[in-house]
Amino acid sequence: VDCVANQNTLQQVYKCAADKQDATVVELTNLTEENVKKENRRQNVTIDRTRLYSIGGHEVPFGGITFPADPEARRAATEFVKFINPKISDGQIHHIPARVYKNGLYDVPRILEDIKIGKNSGEKLVAVLN
Repeated sequence: VDCVANQNTLQQVYKCAADKQDATVVELTNLTEENVKKENRRQNVTIDRTRLYSIGGHEVPFGGITFPADPEARRAATEFVKFINPKISDGQIHHIPARVYKNGLYDVPRILEDIKIGKNSGEKLVAVLN
């Protein structure tokens, strides 16, 4: 997922995709394969846009572009919510435990070290910023 979603980050995320296996880069705006430098394009990597902005059933202005309404995305999201909510409610699906660091940015070096030595296995590390 290219979470920043600009020309530069698309190049970076695209390069991180698997060399040989099929891979999909999820783009959060309207960038496509045409926006990837020609010398970096590969047959095994596709770019798909997120449908998140389209699930409300309305056009969504976003900076200089407008995401169109997408009735199919809305229908799929509605069906997914109906499917997933009971699984969350009865505990079949739950998020991983979170370890909270309360000293904000001062804890970032410690968090990075904990990731480096594997302390984050099976848990999410969260820094609280006040």
